[in-house]
Amino acid sequence: MDEFASLESRWKWSTTAKTIARLRSLADDLEAVGAGRFPELPDALLTSWSVGTRLAPCLIGHAFGHPSIGDGRRAITSEVYYVDPGRGLARTLSRWYKLGSYEPPESGIGILSVTNR
Repeated sequence: MDEFASLESRWKWSTTAKTIARLRSLADDLEAVGAGRFPELPDALLTSWSVGTRLAPCLIGHAFGHPSIGDGRRAITSEVYYVDPGRGLARTLSRWYKLGSYEPPESGIGILSVTNR
């Protein structure tokens, strides 16, 4: 499980405290927008912009007890923020997971190979 040892160096938010602060700030900002309050001076300017996608850390495995994925189906989680293999716990953007048996990642695995299993 060497990849767990290097998660801190690979993830932008390398500590739990930093992750909490950033997510709390995001939640506060989204609540403000929902209430009709917008920033007077945004933090930065973005020109010639478009919508894109990027990779985010996630977990891939067989789901059980998930509200919308059938038991035993291969699944890819939302972005993962906390993994503790010792306690058998992981927290994604959506929910907590109990971690069962570990399986090293397959070379080149992606969403297409996950949905086709």
